[in-house]
Amino acid sequence: MNTDRVDLTVVGLGSVGLATALAAAQAGLTVAVVDPQSAQQLRGGDFDGRDVAISNASLRWLDSLGITRELENDQRSSIRGAHVIDDVIGKKLAFGPAAGEQDIGAFVPEYRLRQLAFGELEKQANCRFLLGNKVAMLDHRSDAVVLTLDDGQELGTRLLAAVDGRRSPLRGMLGIGAATQEYGTHMLCCRVEHEVAGDGWTSQRFVADGCMAILPLSEHVSSLALMVSANDAAQVAHLDDAGFEQWLNRRLGDSLGQVSLASRRFSVPLGSHYADRFVAERAVLLGDAAVGMLPITAHGLNLGLIGARSFIAEVLAARSKGEAFDEPQVLKRHARRAHATAKPLYLATNEICRLFKRADPISLQARRALMQLSGPFEQLVGMNCEQDNPREVPWLGVLKSLPRALISRGLAS
Repeated sequence: MNTDRVDLTVVGLGSVGLATALAAAQAGLTVAVVDPQSAQQLRGGDFDGRDVAISNASLRWLDSLGITRELENDQRSSIRGAHVIDDVIGKKLAFGPAAGEQDIGAFVPEYRLRQLAFGELEKQANCRFLLGNKVAMLDHRSDAVVLTLDDGQELGTRLLAAVDGRRSPLRGMLGIGAATQEYGTHMLCCRVEHEVAGDGWTSQRFVADGCMAILPLSEHVSSLALMVSANDAAQVAHLDDAGFEQWLNRRLGDSLGQVSLASRRFSVPLGSHYADRFVAERAVLLGDAAVGMLPITAHGLNLGLIGARSFIAEVLAARSKGEAFDEPQVLKRHARRAHATAKPLYLATNEICRLFKRADPISLQARRALMQLSGPFEQLVGMNCEQDNPREVPWLGVLKSLPRALISRGLAS
């Protein structure tokens, strides 16, 4: 080949792409990263409406990479547990930490996560930065994939990670389709200050015309994520801040006391998608390029981090055994585990969204049954469908722990 060649090229530097590139570089692989943003943009940024819930296992991985260790105390908010409340049928569940854990994870501003990860990546001498660029063309050769960027540069890579978001141009270039679901709803996000002190427990409340999540960041500051219809989102968008605060106070009732805006507000349309395949020749889809989750179960970023950690672990395991890490069987092993991890959670989340948007008698009875049946599993949510071993299907760890958790629950009651 006449072009330069690296072990891994990561296209897309969101949180998952940055973590993927950093983990590979720290493990000694030669890495290239491609993103339309400049280095200055990646170092900068401001709050963009997303305070993301990260599970303990993912936090431990990010800590090991040197990312979240640098978070300021006021930007890492412990999640003591999660309340799920169905106002329509009057049922409530409380999901606490798993055995041996003090909490079920932490809230982190997503923009800060990206800043810190990029700062760590810039320290890696074996990482090549091709920023301010997009991939214009792919060419599969016998020993590499050759990327042609929109500025004419060429780069050969043994493996390619497409982490370029929900619409993922690279996914299309690889010939991979995706099944999509549209819901006609929007998520309104903002931070608020409030009178009533929070206790560190999140609240996911399903109401007649949507749902609202209250994510406590400190005693008197929370991040809100409100699912509303597209029509309601359009009407709210025309309100000034004072009018929006009045709308918020009516919608939230007295759960937080008087609330006032503490950030800009953001609105995004909601949909989900699942790629037809997670791997192609010398290529893998990660993060939202593979699976776009609805945010109602707070698993989107965690699922992306699980996939990234699993992929890197599989590559490094192959290398340690003397196996060529870019062989098809390495990617196939990752793909089998990624599908087994993501598909049940993706389908369950979509069905929960559909079910809780309906209020006919059959749906209401199904909601009651779901809340009733979920009770025995309250102690398991802290595992967040995730274990510390990245080469295991997370659900298997949950199933192994189920008998002990149910016995413990029975004894406690």
